[in-house]
Amino acid sequence: MHFAQLDPNATAIWFDGSEQYSKNLQKALINLPFPIILIVLYILKMKKFRQFSPFLPFHSYMYFHVLVTTYSIAKSHKVEQSIFLIIGVLSTVPLAFGSYILSCFIILQMLFVIFKIKFIHVALFDTKWNRPAFSCLMIPVFVVLRVVNCKTRFFLSEWLVFDIWNKEVKFDFFLLCIDVFILCLIFTVFLQWKFFRLQIDEKGFSIIINSILSLLATLTYRIITIIRTIFTETPDIPFSVDKFIFNLYYCPFLWILTVYLCNWSPVKAWVQRKVKENDKKEEEVIPEFQMTYIPVGGSGNRRGNREEETVISYLSVSDISVVV
Repeated sequence: MHFAQLDPNATAIWFDGSEQYSKNLQKALINLPFPIILIVLYILKMKKFRQFSPFLPFHSYMYFHVLVTTYSIAKSHKVEQSIFLIIGVLSTVPLAFGSYILSCFIILQMLFVIFKIKFIHVALFDTKWNRPAFSCLMIPVFVVLRVVNCKTRFFLSEWLVFDIWNKEVKFDFFLLCIDVFILCLIFTVFLQWKFFRLQIDEKGFSIIINSILSLLATLTYRIITIIRTIFTETPDIPFSVDKFIFNLYYCPFLWILTVYLCNWSPVKAWVQRKVKENDKKEEEVIPEFQMTYIPVGGSGNRRGNREEETVISYLSVSDISVVV
């Protein structure tokens, strides 16, 4: 295993292998049944639209992906209107940044769960944004940062090359680091929930399950690429095409599987039981107010030295909240 620097004159790291993909476009269509099946499952769930609420950023990206990809397939090169040229440029985003966008969504949602963030104040617009809207707002920013980083070779812009049986398999080192960071976030949420009483509602559990499944899907794609490289001498589809297939045919639709899994009766019952247990533990942590009677009085009282009783509470100032 070693690192390989990018050739300054080579194609950008996210487009490496795009020529092979365009030449093998017809062969890559063997993966088309997967998104078709998931779209059918999505349509069947549309009557229960509320179940999509934890996954709104992924939901929005799926529509964007379907729109621009459909246009890129059906577009005519004779069309020169600016709107179609813009869509043509946007159609390269799912191809080049599909897994990266998926990872950014996951990171943002996991951070929202860890820090219990409901709304985000955006100073540029002087407004509060909910979590799905803010996630969608940040994606163009993350894509621009990714492009600038690769162009300037500023941070982790290298290939990580695995040498296995005299064969090389290379992955984008930056994306591998993101996968490791997501794994750390998942462990952080688990530790906070298990040992530090982190309150997680049903939506939070759905986000965590989706993060785990998405990470497993990404790792599965990488393992399959390694296996194909080792055991296939003359592949029908070049190995460099695998990332484009994963970005186009799998990333935008994986969240639909999570919807079905989170609303599967055994899983849903388990989640509801855990939420109730968390609520019960939280109630047990709240201390009861301790009160006692103490005698007060003094010799300076005109009516004599008669003692009077008063009530003293051990409630601290920090425990008091005032509602206006």
